[in-house]
Amino acid sequence: MSLNKEGYRQSRAKCWLAFALSLAYAIIAIFRFDSSTLPPPPPPPRVAKGDAASHGRKRRATFVPFPHRALPSGEGAQCRWVAGEMARPEFDAIQNASYAEGMCRYNDSSSPPLHVFSTAEAIECLSPTAQGLNVSVVISGDSYTRQLFVGLADVLLGRPSNEEIRNQTFRLETVEQSNDELASRHRNDPSFPNVQFPTECFWICYGSGPPTNPFSVKCSRCINEFTRRSDHSVAVVGAGVHVLGAAKKRLDVNFKPEEAVEGDVAMKAVDMAVGDIESFLGLAHHTTYVSMCSYQTEKVPLPYRNATHNSAAGVIYEGLLPYLAPRNESHPFIDVFQLTRACHMDNCSYDGGHRSRYVNRWKAQLLLNTLCDVG
Repeated sequence: MSLNKEGYRQSRAKCWLAFALSLAYAIIAIFRFDSSTLPPPPPPPRVAKGDAASHGRKRRATFVPFPHRALPSGEGAQCRWVAGEMARPEFDAIQNASYAEGMCRYNDSSSPPLHVFSTAEAIECLSPTAQGLNVSVVISGDSYTRQLFVGLADVLLGRPSNEEIRNQTFRLETVEQSNDELASRHRNDPSFPNVQFPTECFWICYGSGPPTNPFSVKCSRCINEFTRRSDHSVAVVGAGVHVLGAAKKRLDVNFKPEEAVEGDVAMKAVDMAVGDIESFLGLAHHTTYVSMCSYQTEKVPLPYRNATHNSAAGVIYEGLLPYLAPRNESHPFIDVFQLTRACHMDNCSYDGGHRSRYVNRWKAQLLLNTLCDVG
């Protein structure tokens, strides 16, 4: 019995000795470890510019001088609306609103992905101080372009508002309020972007007017007063439906906007409108043109719901494409026709033409992708 106990103790002692020696060798190996013997770590995954993951990295937003960046237009600008993505901590309020409420992504996979600008990135791109350039932006035109201005103000001021603009009175109030707030920020901090909807051109570039003073002449004169001040001044102008109305008025002095114009008279009016806008492009300095929208006809108020009101928008749009970027890169272009045509959700528009705040902010994102580069 005693021999067995003694053998057991000796066996256990040998086990402990073996364990201690193994532990000692392991500790020595750790201190002698040479990391250079390991294979190199795999490279980080490549992130396409514009992808959601790219927003987490600090990158410089750079202003692109005239004629800026050419985005797709026509069939190349056809897109699909996506929404409902969860908020991410690396995004700011504007970016999270875009991913949650909706953005229109190009159908053509070969098109460059659009970057979703944060407020900080938009400010940096258009800041005279950050760019070391006398950058300024003036926006003018019809009611659809006024709402584009409100969308850009939403981005620059960091206000992802959902308060809808349901009538002209509130639209004018919102434009005026946005104008005042942007001007105040720039006045108090010159590094803040100088972006305005100038009162001097407010109605001049609306598109309507007497036949003796066409849109091309009067609007280009007003806009050039701003863009001639600096090589880095930018004008953004959109007018179409009222230019068409003025053309119809030239053909028939008794014409009323809610009336349908049929046949040869309608096509002649469309040709006149396209010609007037084409002339404007040649006269206006450093100007980016914004297309007409596509209408949700079923929502257009009955007095204005006629075939020519909707179809003429598409005819004017198609007629202008050869004169605008990317086909003609000397005339930068924001194609909102395709993104509004693709927006079928119930909250896209309240009247078939004027769009919701999130749609107008996406128009502003297209403008920022035209004026800016992030990398």
